[in-house]
Amino acid sequence: MPSYKLFYFPARGGTEPIRFVLAQAGVPYEDIRLPREKWLQEYKEDSPYGTMPFLEEDGERISGSFVILRYLGEKYGLAGSTPAENAKIASLADCLQDMKMDIVAFLREQDEAKKAALRKELKETKLPNRLKYINKQAEQFTDFFFGKLTWVDFCFYMATEFVLPGIPTALDDFPKLQAIMTKISELPNIKKWIAERPKTEF
Repeated sequence: MPSYKLFYFPARGGTEPIRFVLAQAGVPYEDIRLPREKWLQEYKEDSPYGTMPFLEEDGERISGSFVILRYLGEKYGLAGSTPAENAKIASLADCLQDMKMDIVAFLREQDEAKKAALRKELKETKLPNRLKYINKQAEQFTDFFFGKLTWVDFCFYMATEFVLPGIPTALDDFPKLQAIMTKISELPNIKKWIAERPKTEF
């Protein structure tokens, strides 16, 4: 079995779906969480492109969260069955990334008045509009987003983890999406990982 090391900051962030894939596949790995100063002083210069996350597999390094997700998803049976299906999975991942960035902008805002305005916009327009299209994809299948568990389901779980603390009612009009969240959280390997993972704000 390959030897894996996953490098990221002490956070869930965009790397958490990668951890979910490895947990679901039952693949051991070294979860290396670098404080910012240690990253800058000791690791950045030798990283593939000066960014994290990156994955080291038997000494070879792969950079970029979606690239790593696609690679591991295909390797461990959590990807599509055809190139076209894989493209659709990647398209949904891009949509979820846009939703996550909307949330990140809200969470990072320090000015309380601006934060309140961002929250109102998210709750009333941005999130419902994005979730409407995400839900449309989910409604095409009985299970998950593509009729089987794939790496993009974990992207959805992570993005929604960002949303719900600030806007707890975000999924109230989308029972199908609520069901996907529940189904993911009840997968034995994922349930174990969620219970045991380091507690972080983001």
